[in-house]
Amino acid sequence: MWSDDERDADSDGLSNYVENTGPDMGPGQQSWWASLDIPPWPNPYYGPFTRRPFADTDATDSDVDGDTLLDAEDDQDNDDVQNFYEMYDPTDPYSNGQRKNAFNPCAPDQGSRTCPR
Repeated sequence: MWSDDERDADSDGLSNYVENTGPDMGPGQQSWWASLDIPPWPNPYYGPFTRRPFADTDATDSDVDGDTLLDAEDDQDNDDVQNFYEMYDPTDPYSNGQRKNAFNPCAPDQGSRTCPR
């Protein structure tokens, strides 16, 4: 039996916990990432650049940016790492031990196509 936070109300591939907007918000919210030890933009480690607007995920909307990709398969920050991988485990082996951030194109890969040089 699945609990409410394990379910996926909008069937976009991200659990309700990930998309939670309440007091215990999840990784689908930009403010959740601010609580981690990942340096915020701009930071010399990630290179100098201007913040870009991103859409927080929503448990009732399966495609928050309207690009016809479900939120889990989308790449919110255009760094070639799908939201699913960035939002579920910020330190999984997929990122070679580097911290990921679903709203920062330079984490984990400072060489990603959208991380300014």
